[in-house]
Amino acid sequence: MGKCKKYLPTIAIAIILLLSAASCSSQPVSINRVVIASQINTDNSPIAESQINVLSTTPAIYLAAEVLNAREGTAVDVEWRYLTGDRLVATESFRGGRSEDTPHEFITGVAPVDSWLSSRITLNSLSWAIGSYEVVVKLNNQEAKRINFNVVGSREFDELAKQALVEAVYLGSKLNDQNQVTIPGTRFRRAESTIYAVVLLKNAPASTGVQAVWEQLETGRQISTFSTTFSGSGYLPFDISLSAIGKNWPDRLWPAGNYSVSIYVDKVLVTTKNFSVS
Repeated sequence: MGKCKKYLPTIAIAIILLLSAASCSSQPVSINRVVIASQINTDNSPIAESQINVLSTTPAIYLAAEVLNAREGTAVDVEWRYLTGDRLVATESFRGGRSEDTPHEFITGVAPVDSWLSSRITLNSLSWAIGSYEVVVKLNNQEAKRINFNVVGSREFDELAKQALVEAVYLGSKLNDQNQVTIPGTRFRRAESTIYAVVLLKNAPASTGVQAVWEQLETGRQISTFSTTFSGSGYLPFDISLSAIGKNWPDRLWPAGNYSVSIYVDKVLVTTKNFSVS
């Protein structure tokens, strides 16, 4: 009886491990995230977030797909299409078993495993055709994911990249100590002491130039402009104050009417917000 007691903990652990393995193996294989990228890590995962716009001279475009609970026999097929020209660009098949000879494959083993695969199309001319593209990912002959992206020229790519740095612009009459608008609005009083435009930026490169240009729409008059630099992510406030600008008008109040504030990033117009004073 003593010997039986001695082996009970070992048997219990073995049963738990078997149940755990059975639970994992019961999870179906699936495609989780799919990302369009111009660079990937050595494990095929994307270095950055998915790209909506790709520069036309990018040497290679990757589709990174996360395969969950992959096991032997899992089949993934990737189809690249150029929608603007209505033609097939490339197809690629993956059957798992990543190795030194097949580094872009997903991993398979005795037990289900999660990993990334990467499909790639490589530039073989001066540039990719401008327009819309689509990538379809099939799992075991069934469509699992579909993702779209655009190929654009250098000028448009630069403009879109600048626009992507600005997540939002908030108008209001009061801020907190984190430069967030606490009293939002697009209609202000003539005696409003300060009108704010707060720009929310994301992942701005070091010393990104940001400018706010304020205009009175009825007269086309530029009433204020201010430029600064910003790095990283966060809230960047701009404002026009009655104490500084009110002296331009006889009653030292904002003239009733419509106004706008335009936000530029590195001299590229990103957005314009309109507001009124009454």
